[in-house]
Amino acid sequence: MTVILHDGYFIGTWLAREFGLPTNYFSIINSKAPKTLHREIDVAMFAGLVFVKLPSKVVEYIRAGYITAKIEPDDDLNMYEYILEITINTKIGFWI
Repeated sequence: MTVILHDGYFIGTWLAREFGLPTNYFSIINSKAPKTLHREIDVAMFAGLVFVKLPSKVVEYIRAGYITAKIEPDDDLNMYEYILEITINTKIGFWI
């Protein structure tokens, strides 16, 4: 089930879980190092919850049901159809 709001923001804990990251990943990165986030990613707090807005291309992949995984250093990048760089050290791969 995709959790996306009408204005394009995902619930941060859901998105982190989908990407194979700790559920508090976006909260931590936003509070400690917000400038390290990719420029097209926006993290916002509303009523104590973290919401994340992604580039439109990434939203299309999520809506289409692509499988996602955090890319590890020894992963073959050719197996992914698309790679989202959240930070320089955190990349998410998409494949069908």
